[in-house]
Amino acid sequence: MIIIFLVTVIVFDFLLRKTTVFRKVFYTGSNERAAAYSGIRTKKVVFLTTTLCSALCGFAGIIYMARFGSAQPTFGIGMELNVIAAAVIGGASLNGGTGTIFGAILGVVLLSVVSSSLALWMCRSIGRTSSAAQFCWQQCPLIIFCTNVGGKS
Repeated sequence: MIIIFLVTVIVFDFLLRKTTVFRKVFYTGSNERAAAYSGIRTKKVVFLTTTLCSALCGFAGIIYMARFGSAQPTFGIGMELNVIAAAVIGGASLNGGTGTIFGAILGVVLLSVVSSSLALWMCRSIGRTSSAAQFCWQQCPLIIFCTNVGGKS
């Protein structure tokens, strides 16, 4: 599974950096109107991006089923904020047009380290569960997300 992940990351990072087709995704995300005025067919770019994203989600679902032996429709519920926070921590803009795959991976790693640290902190306080520890554990992605976005425009 790790090998599939690493190959996918390396391939798509190369494609986003070196090919004109995938560079148009950044241009369209940065300013769709300016991209259209410069001759980029933005509707085609959006369609291709959505199709590719859907195909990769299907591929991830197949890997999930192979790993756990079942498919559950509730998998991933509640992870939306974590995913967005990890991408923003990694350098992606909410307005679009900036960010890298490696930056998003670093955001995931940072968010995982903070979440694991908070989980260990809560395990130490079993029996005298701190309400501050519970609050931080539940609100960790939101806190990191807001502190990271606060200074950016």
